[in-house]
Amino acid sequence: MKKIGYILFVTLLAACSQPKEKTIDVSDIIPQSKRDYDKLDDEIEKVDSTRGIRALFNRNGIEVDSLVFSDQKQFPDRVGPKSSEKYKILNSNGSFQYYNWSFKDSLKTVNAFYNWLDMFEIDQLGDEVNFQKEPLCIMVGDTSLIFISGSSIALNTWIDYYKVLGFDEEWNYLVHQKLGSRARWFTFVDGQKVRFKSNTL
Repeated sequence: MKKIGYILFVTLLAACSQPKEKTIDVSDIIPQSKRDYDKLDDEIEKVDSTRGIRALFNRNGIEVDSLVFSDQKQFPDRVGPKSSEKYKILNSNGSFQYYNWSFKDSLKTVNAFYNWLDMFEIDQLGDEVNFQKEPLCIMVGDTSLIFISGSSIALNTWIDYYKVLGFDEEWNYLVHQKLGSRARWFTFVDGQKVRFKSNTL
């Protein structure tokens, strides 16, 4: 019995005293790139994400030199639009903000517009007041609400832009305010843009 214990002890001691095998890491053998692939190249992402949008504007009559996405909130963002587009755009005339909200139906669109007018303290549809310091354009369709604010804004250019895109709808309300002027209101009657007459909200 002592012999068996002795043999077992020597075998165990011999097994424990053998040197460990070295584990080789693949990264020690294959050269590694120094680039961090988890980090996105911001410049490539910026070009890829705005190129198509800029091209759409430029092809259809709206000059755009550069465009960045905007996260600035406006009142219509609070009333549940189905989708929205928001950009800050630079061109040879300066810069402007572009917002386009789409709503589920005309009731939601009109509700958002009327409540937004309350924020501007407008008492009646058609009030020729000064909405803000910068020029602006507001276009209200059945399910879309568009707000453009900034340097020089040509209303007819934007109407033409949307016609080219296939928006042949007659805009319910168009509000255009030039720099240093009061807002002028328009609507469409039988396909023609006409001045909008005042109406109480």
